[in-house]
Amino acid sequence: MIPAVYSPSRTLSYVSCPMLHKLSYTDGWMPRVADNSFYGRLFGAAVAQGLAVYRRRTASLGTGSSAPLAAALALFSTEVATYQRAGVHFDQDTLDALPGEIEHALDKYPAHDTLVDYEIIDVELDLGPDYGNARVDVLAKDKFGHYLVIDDKAKRKLEARWQPKELMSYEADWKMNHYVWAISDKLGVPIDRYYINLIVVTPRYSVTLAPYPAFQGKTRDWWEASARRLWNRMEQEAALGPDFTPSMAVVHKSQYGKCPMWTACLDHGLDKDLMMVDYIQVERAH
Repeated sequence: MIPAVYSPSRTLSYVSCPMLHKLSYTDGWMPRVADNSFYGRLFGAAVAQGLAVYRRRTASLGTGSSAPLAAALALFSTEVATYQRAGVHFDQDTLDALPGEIEHALDKYPAHDTLVDYEIIDVELDLGPDYGNARVDVLAKDKFGHYLVIDDKAKRKLEARWQPKELMSYEADWKMNHYVWAISDKLGVPIDRYYINLIVVTPRYSVTLAPYPAFQGKTRDWWEASARRLWNRMEQEAALGPDFTPSMAVVHKSQYGKCPMWTACLDHGLDKDLMMVDYIQVERAH
């Protein structure tokens, strides 16, 4: 049997709470009312789609038929319609504001493009099931021929005073080290750093490309050994079937508030009939 490899997002979800991972990824539960984090994900996905089209054109990787903004808004509309059909309730004012925010993010980006001095090798690079189906926003080279792994982070709003703290949060980042490990292994090239491309729309538009050292040598080996132990545990629990009850997390809140499954677990006791009041089930991409 080929050893299981899970995506960074699934792995991080499992580490934060095995039950959150099961409810969200395996069973497909999500809150019935969209919250700020959900709007942020819709915004980020749309901006990422637009940037991918823009970069394919500027790097002559294939243009397709859509302009960046059109591609972004098409994805946004499709996603919103899909979730509305599934029963998600949106705040109409927020929903109406998002297309304008997406347009602002993409229209201003070329004048702030932080990657103009790099050679774009690929965008939205799908690493395949051997690497957890991870998808890298940008693989590039600098003028010295060094490979760069770059991840976009698009924020609807982030005050300048909080941007250093935001950038510090990506140091020794699990997801980015997963990308570096996967691409180094898949392509057989050494990569010693990764980059976060932070795009902030309001209150003042800015784009910051920040470098970080990636795990190397024994530290990367330790990361991979740790990851494989986690993935094996996740695979073993998945094999126990849909009625298996994973462990409870030791923490149910973060700096952003309660876990999205707080009500399902602690108020409804995982009773599916009660959960249907506050949650819906949708098919999740793994």
